[in-house]
Amino acid sequence: MKVAVIGAGSWGTTVAAMLAPKCETTLWARRVELAEHINGGTNPDYLPGFELPPELAATTNVERAIDGADVLVMGVPSHGYRSVLEQAAPLLAPEMPILSLTKGIEQPTLMRMTEVTSDVLRDHDRSHIGALTGPNLAKEILAGAAAASVIAMTDNEIAETFALSGADGFPMPNIPEMGSVWGPLGEQILGLRNLQIDAATAMANAAEQVAAAVEG
Repeated sequence: MKVAVIGAGSWGTTVAAMLAPKCETTLWARRVELAEHINGGTNPDYLPGFELPPELAATTNVERAIDGADVLVMGVPSHGYRSVLEQAAPLLAPEMPILSLTKGIEQPTLMRMTEVTSDVLRDHDRSHIGALTGPNLAKEILAGAAAASVIAMTDNEIAETFALSGADGFPMPNIPEMGSVWGPLGEQILGLRNLQIDAATAMANAAEQVAAAVEG
């Protein structure tokens, strides 16, 4: 699988860095000097002090980034999302999975980024358009901290493929089964709030119960 990640900010770069060791990944950056830094293994503008995987390639050419890609990941800020996607639109097959990393809504339309995507790509398969959300912090994830993300997409098979593509990623149960995860987790949070258990114990219990729910 080949992935094109559009947007070399902190989150776009982090997601690209997670994907690159497992599948061919090209990251699009607006500026030549930033692309050169990324190709050299760093992103000093957004992620100073972190090393990027040598497998990650960067370019300022949208066509080169998307050429041959099976998947498009959009990490452009909301105010520039539409214009960049319009540049990419002629290069995208109607069935290509598109995942938005972008927070916020478009002004003044108040559209979410998945809605902007559908608005720009009128003939695109909407079941292949989705969004990834956290809460996540790019620097923590690059540092190897544990994190959970949610991918919202109608096509569950594609969503699970995304989850498995990231470094150390694995899919969680879908919505109908999530009660078995969040119920026990909520009990631990309540115990912590009521001072019945300490934070370390609550986290250990929660992790054990979530793992049991996923495996079971």
